[in-house]
Amino acid sequence: MKEISQYLEVNAVAAATPPTMQPVRFKETKRWVVAKGRFDKKYHRMQNDSTELAYHAVIAKVKEIILQSGGDTIFERDLKYDPFAYTGMHSFMTSTFGWRLDCKLDYNYEVYYTFHNCPYEATIREMMKGYPLDRTTHERIIPHGYEAHYKGVLAIQSPIYIQALKA
Repeated sequence: MKEISQYLEVNAVAAATPPTMQPVRFKETKRWVVAKGRFDKKYHRMQNDSTELAYHAVIAKVKEIILQSGGDTIFERDLKYDPFAYTGMHSFMTSTFGWRLDCKLDYNYEVYYTFHNCPYEATIREMMKGYPLDRTTHERIIPHGYEAHYKGVLAIQSPIYIQALKA
């Protein structure tokens, strides 16, 4: 009984005491920022840097192919400084191919891809065979279909992230 009365006294005092400062909101740091700052994980950082370089190399190749084949409307957005994309780093979409770079909760960079009747799928798959994309890429299946997803992205996203690549 004594323990209960002590508990009630402590809580009554705590409840009656006005707060001296406003509650501090905890702002989570983006995963990629933490991953870059982990100096004790040299090889981990090297793999992440290699993944990011290979990711952007694929985008450059896809853009080159699109320009040679007549053009397409693409969506490309750097998510590194977007406050709403906690794990997202970059997103790229064409009418037949989706490519996204994320930093997972364990600080590993992951690349997610989707093909939809893509004429240059074989070229991209060949680029994914080498290190580090051979271990960091994962195919993503979109339940409602890629075409609907692509059109939805173009309809919702700001026009500053959408461009028409033409030959």
